Amino acid sequence: MKKVVLTPKIQRLEIVLKYLKETKGLNQGQVGRSIGYSGAAITKMLNGEISITEKATKLFEHAHDISSHWFQTGEEEMFIESEPNSFNKNKTDHRSVLLLKLEKRKGMIKLVEALLELNDGQVDAIRRVVESYLK
Repeated sequence: MKKVVLTPKIQRLEIVLKYLKETKGLNQGQVGRSIGYSGAAITKMLNGEISITEKATKLFEHAHDISSHWFQTGEEEMFIESEPNSFNKNKTDHRSVLLLKLEKRKGMIKLVEALLELNDGQVDAIRRVVESYLK
C-alpha cells in the first residue's frame, strides 16, 4: 500500500471538504459533482493519484467561494470576498440546492442526462407536456 504524502494542496482540500460537510452537509461525492468531478476523482486527489489543478481550484471558487489563490498557495484568505446577497452567490446556492434535490430523487440524474441528449424540438415537446401537468 502506497503511503499518501500530504502535500499542502491536499491538506487544503481536506479543509475544504470538512468545511463543506459541516456547513452545507455535502459528502465527498456531492462536492465532486458540484464542481463537475466524480467522487472518485476527489478521492484520487486526496490520495495524490491525480493533481489538484488550477482548473479544479477555480471550480471550487465558482461553486463554493473558496479562493483559488488560497487553494493554490495557502496565502491570503480561504474565502473570496463577495457580497452576501450577490447574484452569483444566490445563483450558486440555487444550483447547489437543485443538485441536491436531483441527487435525492431516484433516477433524476439519469433523466436529466437523457434530456440533455435530445434535440431542441424534442425538448420543446417534453416541456409542453410537463407544463400541461403543472396547470
